[in-house]
Amino acid sequence: MAKISPINITNLSSVQQLVQFINPFFGQLTTALNNGLSFQDNIRATTKVVYFPTANQNVQVAHQLNATPIGYLAIRTSAACSIYDGISTVLGATYVNMKCNTSGITATILFF
Repeated sequence: MAKISPINITNLSSVQQLVQFINPFFGQLTTALNNGLSFQDNIRATTKVVYFPTANQNVQVAHQLNATPIGYLAIRTSAACSIYDGISTVLGATYVNMKCNTSGITATILFF
């Protein structure tokens, strides 16, 4: 993962010095954005494979995020389906209740 070095502009006395310091920063930023940023390293998230044996039945999923997630996305499913909040729509710090409208679905869920 690319990292951008901090710059201190408080001691600069001219616009030319400011430009001299900012140019390397924007070069590092361009490099980071074009080929250095990865989703896994920059987003606090976990993925879990979840099996929904029965349609529209609650499945409790331990997301292992170690925090209450703000949401989730189904990033892969074994067939066309809709995955939605289960019994409690409150996302917990350890578990989330989910349902799927189709039985026998295996889904990879991204919690964030």
